[in-house]
Amino acid sequence: SGEDGDIPHGVIFSLFMCCKMAGSQVFVLLFPPPVPASKCLTYVFIISLLCFAFILVTENYLCTLLCFCLYEGGLGLYWPAIAMLRAELIPDDTRSTMSSLFRVPLNALVVGCLLVIGRAPQSLVLLICCGMLAICSYYAGTMPNDTSATASISPRIPNLASPPSKAPKFKERVSTEDAELAERTERPPELKRVQSSLL
Repeated sequence: SGEDGDIPHGVIFSLFMCCKMAGSQVFVLLFPPPVPASKCLTYVFIISLLCFAFILVTENYLCTLLCFCLYEGGLGLYWPAIAMLRAELIPDDTRSTMSSLFRVPLNALVVGCLLVIGRAPQSLVLLICCGMLAICSYYAGTMPNDTSATASISPRIPNLASPPSKAPKFKERVSTEDAELAERTERPPELKRVQSSLL
């Protein structure tokens, strides 16, 4: 139906979401835990680059749809891989701060693309995507397989999102609770006099 001009957008979107979910589900099967996440990202970027390059040279509707489905499957592999890489490279106490800082240039890039995307031809947009994916593939391939050493020397950035807690120490709380319990359980003077008179 796509070749006749009637594109089923709802079916295509559902197909894209199924491909993305399938990619996330097979991530553990294709890349078990010993395999570094950077290796998965390298494959994802290369496959996405080939998909966009093939779309540039073909006008067939089914081939274009298949390439985009394969690209969405790569996105499903991308999210768990980048989450693992973020957990390995960024310390826990600075992860939220660095993620918030990286959202600023990301949003600026999205706004800039939205302003230009309507005026540029489709072939130019795909060429830009291919170039950016090529850069990502290069840097993902040059990352070390063992990221534990890199994580140990990562800079310590103060966590601005969650300030340090000022709760009292555990020993001070315990001693205060013990004193209050002793005051509550202490016998009143009248009861002491009655007990001494009976004895």
